[in-house]
Amino acid sequence: MKFYKNTCNISKPVLLNCWKHHAGFIRSMIKQYRRGPGTHLDSLLSEILLIGESLMDLYLGELTPKQIADSTIQFSRQNEIFNIEDFKEWLKEERTDYRIIQLGDRSKWTLRLGRKEDRYIHIHPSRYSPHTLRIRSTSLKSAILFHVLAKHSSGNQLVKVNSIRKEYLDLPPLKSLKSGSALLSLIKLLG
Repeated sequence: MKFYKNTCNISKPVLLNCWKHHAGFIRSMIKQYRRGPGTHLDSLLSEILLIGESLMDLYLGELTPKQIADSTIQFSRQNEIFNIEDFKEWLKEERTDYRIIQLGDRSKWTLRLGRKEDRYIHIHPSRYSPHTLRIRSTSLKSAILFHVLAKHSSGNQLVKVNSIRKEYLDLPPLKSLKSGSALLSLIKLLG
């Protein structure tokens, strides 16, 4: 079984953290990890570390990571952005360190300068863009682990969620799933 790293098999020079920003990618990875042996848990835990510790926007639309990257590259070419220096100049035009573009499904994406020379166009869904949901990283990590580990444990959902939060994420337990309604929504969304 092949597990993908942060690039989601997208074209260079685009960098998209699919674990953090693409619901379709996350769903497909959950299915792969659920089918795989338990020994892949260490790999999953290292992957979800890439999600970070903040609020973020999760893309829920129909475009694949590859389609998003290819559309971003096409936009770059149309705007005569052919290399990292062109990209830096384009960013400076607005006197900010980011720019926002709209893709064919009306979703909006924020473009920033990436830290890697070969992936210098760092993209993520724009805040409150169409086809996105604003979420906390802890909720996303909990929902991912819930789906992967749910087949390996018994008990009600709250017990499973709290066990995962404590054992794998060093997070406090929830009093009820209603108090973690965003987490419950994510569990349903990714299921």
